[in-house]
Amino acid sequence: MGDESRERLKAQFNVDAEEEPLRILIATDAAREGVNLQNYCRHLIHFDIPWNPGKLEQRNGRIDRKLQRAPRVWYHYFVLEDRPEDRVMDVLVKKQR
Repeated sequence: MGDESRERLKAQFNVDAEEEPLRILIATDAAREGVNLQNYCRHLIHFDIPWNPGKLEQRNGRIDRKLQRAPRVWYHYFVLEDRPEDRVMDVLVKKQR
């Protein structure tokens, strides 16, 4: 995605739903830096968990900021009991609390 398209999508996501209906933003790990999503975003769904806990914190920091309008933010994680790597995710999630 080019810079112009990316900036347009960020702007659409960061305005009131009355003005712009875009309410779901799917991003790669590249969105963990330099993107402020706190205006109208209070749920973050992690489809994968990075091995580096700092990267996880950066992702969560996109919506958990001082100017967040919502009184609470939620982080959602997918956990499958049969996957050994979910043990790592369980530890990372508990450290974030």
